[in-house]
Amino acid sequence: MKARIKSTSQIIDVETIYDENSIGNVHFLDINNNKYFLQELDFIDPDSEEETITGWMARDENGDINIFDSVPHKVVGDFWMNQGCYYLMKDLQYENPNIFSSVTWESDPLQVRITIAPIK
Repeated sequence: MKARIKSTSQIIDVETIYDENSIGNVHFLDINNNKYFLQELDFIDPDSEEETITGWMARDENGDINIFDSVPHKVVGDFWMNQGCYYLMKDLQYENPNIFSSVTWESDPLQVRITIAPIK
């Protein structure tokens, strides 16, 4: 079954292992035999339309917020860049100009997680 590691948002396949030495104690193993406890994982419904994006948020010198899929770096000029893709968050910041006020041009990028899900 698929699960998301809460601390990193990494998606992994796990199998359930029952510990015979402890009543009711369940563990989960990934393909590398890394052991996880129930409280470390969020299980993913295979029919879910929910998607989670993990990335790094940075604010350009002009105030625009972007989410990058890998750690960005400052480039000549007044903006952040990386080798992968990014998501421009202009609409979000215009709705709430004070959003993530701790993220500034001078600050390091902030690792974030965004979950997109249909409203039912």
